[in-house]
Amino acid sequence: MLRRHGVKNVCVHKGLPGLFIEEYCHTDDLARAAADFPDLNFIAFHSAFPWEAELAGQAKAAKVKNLYAELGSLARMMRTNPARYSVLIGNLLDGFGPDHILWGTDTPVIGPPHWQIEAFQTFTMPEELVGGRNYSQLTPEVKNKIFGQNAARIFDIDIAAARQAIEGDVLYKLRTTIRSRPAWRHCERSELRPYPARCWTRRRGERNSCRWSCLAVRLRPFVRSSRNVWARCAQSKGPLLEAIVALHNIHPFKPDEIRSRRQQQ
Repeated sequence: MLRRHGVKNVCVHKGLPGLFIEEYCHTDDLARAAADFPDLNFIAFHSAFPWEAELAGQAKAAKVKNLYAELGSLARMMRTNPARYSVLIGNLLDGFGPDHILWGTDTPVIGPPHWQIEAFQTFTMPEELVGGRNYSQLTPEVKNKIFGQNAARIFDIDIAAARQAIEGDVLYKLRTTIRSRPAWRHCERSELRPYPARCWTRRRGERNSCRWSCLAVRLRPFVRSSRNVWARCAQSKGPLLEAIVALHNIHPFKPDEIRSRRQQQ
């Protein structure tokens, strides 16, 4: 069935027991499946944590080239338990090699991924751990592979073409321009908690709720707006107002249309 529809990447939840039956969170079946179907790629979500050593050992013993480990939902350990995260990465590098580890964030559950990306960019493994267990170090080249080059390879994504398409997008340009201005001060809480109800930043001597600026930056004022929200946004000055005006021109705010759709739902 998968071959008939051209599907070649199979993503499987592994590890993180609790909400799932623990028996199936282990990884005994993955190496066998990878050996039986060499034309398919099997991606273990969450790297089967806390059994990543089990997964890495099976991948190393089976000598298969179509088994991958994904890092979603594990970034918190970089802050809460960096030693354990170092062991995790070391086990994966030892069992899979740098070409078979995929970046993941679980953004739909955890929220915007910027803090995870920044944490991994600066993360280094302790030298005593690297020397004591003969782990490979996280070099910039290895991080680039994990961040996107590996995924681009197995999902057939042209990185240069994808980057060019993103950089040419008008909304991407708008967001980049706004964030680069001195008056823009992004709220740190908004990275962790979308649309915070009470969070304030200073902008040109004024107090502006970052809830409305987050709405503008996330390009969704036309989805979550009402007349009162739009009026409050319009009272802002500077880059935020410019963003709202530009967004309004791209996606005209039509409260009557939104109200009609909600009534139909």
